[in-house]
Amino acid sequence: MGDKLLVRGARLVDGTGAPPLDNASLLAVDGRIEIVGDVPAEAAHGATIVDATGKTMLPGLIDAHVHLVGWRSVDQSRFLAEPRELRTIRAAADLRIFLEHGFTAVRDMGSADGVYLRRAVDEGTVRGPRIVSAYKMLCQTGGNGDMIPVVPRDRLDEVGWLATLADGVDACRETTRWLLRQGADFIKLCTSGGGASERGGAHEVQFTLPEVRAIIEEAHRAGVKAAAHAHNRESIRLALDADVDTVEHASDIDDELAGRMAAEGKILCATIVNIRCFADEGASLGVAPEIVEKARISLRSKGESLMRAFEAGVTIAHGADTGGAPPAVHGINAGNLSIFVDAGMPPMAAIETATRNAAAALGLEDLIGTLEPGKAADLVVVDGDPLADITILEDPQRFTLVVKDGRIEVDRR
Repeated sequence: MGDKLLVRGARLVDGTGAPPLDNASLLAVDGRIEIVGDVPAEAAHGATIVDATGKTMLPGLIDAHVHLVGWRSVDQSRFLAEPRELRTIRAAADLRIFLEHGFTAVRDMGSADGVYLRRAVDEGTVRGPRIVSAYKMLCQTGGNGDMIPVVPRDRLDEVGWLATLADGVDACRETTRWLLRQGADFIKLCTSGGGASERGGAHEVQFTLPEVRAIIEEAHRAGVKAAAHAHNRESIRLALDADVDTVEHASDIDDELAGRMAAEGKILCATIVNIRCFADEGASLGVAPEIVEKARISLRSKGESLMRAFEAGVTIAHGADTGGAPPAVHGINAGNLSIFVDAGMPPMAAIETATRNAAAALGLEDLIGTLEPGKAADLVVVDGDPLADITILEDPQRFTLVVKDGRIEVDRR
């Protein structure tokens, strides 16, 4: 047999929602999980052995909403003064941060280079988490993601911006096909404004129903998912009417929409920790006052919307919406889970948002997200019990072992 890894003696939280299993072991062979629970000595012969006694073993964490953009400032003038190549190199270096913090997979929700970073990781040139990338997010002219008035619309791709624009049904269909041609793993579109929109904000509804339907139809015809940036109720309804797969942000969701999402099996990717960072730290970092105020307003409604959806039975996936620039730097990601617990979500359910549920948002639920035989050996070992104290997942030093595809990526034993 091939390469073997045995992790033994851990408290197992397998990501399925099952009760923890004490003194459990896991055997991975050639990057796949072969046995979970009791591992016979003969099966483990020749394995690399990790003693995890007194520690907790979980699936590798998954962030279903990040931007692999290599930003170091939210100042757009600074963005334009920097070479695109520099941002690409930073984004590649940032991938290590995710591994150091226990994240073995991420969903890139709009960037200039996510599809290329994915290829670099897959071929082993760069060490990083699994990447599922939308390439660029698809926005309407003048909407969320349009750099108004900083860059002419025909130069957005040239400067390496994270969005591309389309207007009208035919253009939306054509641009969706272009994104797929560029290697997008799924399509991300914006049906509302956002907290950092140059004009308007999260209250605005963007794109028309025929445009949104054209985009999502093309995604589904290609066999990929569609994700909608949608903050307000009408923008969420618009996305659902067009059969979107995941709703991002959902800052304001009512009982009717929550019930509908649950009934239709849609996933809500809840992003709160980044908003808290902007609300708490934005002013001291020179973030524009109007963006800080938008963050503070959004923060007040997000916790209520999250729990309304959770209690209605909506599948919640974790997303930190980090881009590398202060205050929402990569590394704060697991702070989202603490916010979920503080809002009233049980710790086990919060962990599921960053394991099983996030894997479903990425379309990788058959490969990762739970520790079960046949799945990829993506796992972490943490010092302590996150079910008793979810905040330990925010401390990278608590991650004594991070494994992806059966390979040890981080070893702090």
